Amino acid sequence: MEGKVGFIGFGSMGGVLLRALLRYGGLIEQEVVVATRSRDKLSGFISRYPGMKMERSNVKLAESCSTVFICVRTADVKGVIEEIKPALVDGAHIIYISGGLTMGTVARIYDGKISKVMPSVICGTGSCVTLVCHNDKVTSEEKERVAEWLSKIGKVKEIDEDQFGVGADLTSCSPAFMAAVMKYFAAEAAGRDAIALEEAEEMVRTTMMGTLLLLIKRQIPFDRLIDRVATEGGITEAGMKVLDEKLPGVFGEMFDATAAKHDAIKAEMVELYRA
Repeated sequence: MEGKVGFIGFGSMGGVLLRALLRYGGLIEQEVVVATRSRDKLSGFISRYPGMKMERSNVKLAESCSTVFICVRTADVKGVIEEIKPALVDGAHIIYISGGLTMGTVARIYDGKISKVMPSVICGTGSCVTLVCHNDKVTSEEKERVAEWLSKIGKVKEIDEDQFGVGADLTSCSPAFMAAVMKYFAAEAAGRDAIALEEAEEMVRTTMMGTLLLLIKRQIPFDRLIDRVATEGGITEAGMKVLDEKLPGVFGEMFDATAAKHDAIKAEMVELYRA
């Protein structure tokens, strides 16, 4: 069933996702409905897409949309679904973006079509990976439609839900992790020589961009690029020995920490949805 596509929540991630879908043609403004309690903060967005419909009520949005994206905090998803459930059209498809909330948990309060999507803050660049999974009530046609929308803003990976933890670390969380690596790399360099921090950060950003372009455009594996730069007996090789020793442990601890947080959120949501 085709129809209007609703977005409840226009915060950091929801706003980035909707802006990207409209900018790159995943959705057209005439098919989008947005629910927000404050039109003032969206004035510029509304004026750019005058064909988009705005609703102050989540319930009014639910009455007219066959697909509803719920882009609110994880703890607020339950309340939104309970609010709109009586107003949802027959066969409504709910899509939410909370990685730590399982579809099985959501199914305790909504037994219809459910999909989970994990976007990234970089989807506004048109170069990202968006993770998707669906419950068994979502039809093949609906899966294809969602994939078509999201493919306009980057690559779409349909994965099993139990892969969402590590998958989110590699995609949605990764921009922060990679920015942290660049931040500390630049800061340490600036602290050791007469290079301003701003200059060091610019060098790192530009070099990182060039490195990514080389890896992507020429399809060069990571190890091959390392071998090309870290020649035997050279300066880069000396630095690589340190990274080879230290980085696996650092990233191991990082994945352990995020896995523990994923598990904690899942357990918290199970208790919340029992209430």
